[in-house]
Amino acid sequence: MLTDREPELVTALEAAVARLSWSDSAAVSVAQYTWGDPISWDHAPPRGAGSVVDLVLGADCLYSHLTTSAFCDALDMLARANGFPPLVVLVSCEERQLTAECLEVAAARGWQSYLLETVTMPPMPTEASPATVRLLQLRFDRHN
Repeated sequence: MLTDREPELVTALEAAVARLSWSDSAAVSVAQYTWGDPISWDHAPPRGAGSVVDLVLGADCLYSHLTTSAFCDALDMLARANGFPPLVVLVSCEERQLTAECLEVAAARGWQSYLLETVTMPPMPTEASPATVRLLQLRFDRHN
């Protein structure tokens, strides 16, 4: 399931899925979703013997306390629905002034971050300096 809260981006995601013509396109759905809202399974893959959601990929979603908390709300709901095996969460985030604080917010909610890789990206045309991007795995630690 691919999601975004912005209708224009949802439309772009739908177009991308249609263009890619995956052999198992029925397993790829697109929905508008705002983190923290109740999860509607109307567009999700059918619940079967396996997990409802196996993998969450997030990009540029840890940039403020509010968005990090809402993202954790969504992860909490998915983790409860998923059961076992545990939900795998991979996130890329640009190193910003609040990145460390955002990771502390996630940790306080039980989502520990593990650095997988750090990459320096060339500057965007409108930027003066390169960006440092981290690839992280978030794992829920119920003992936190």
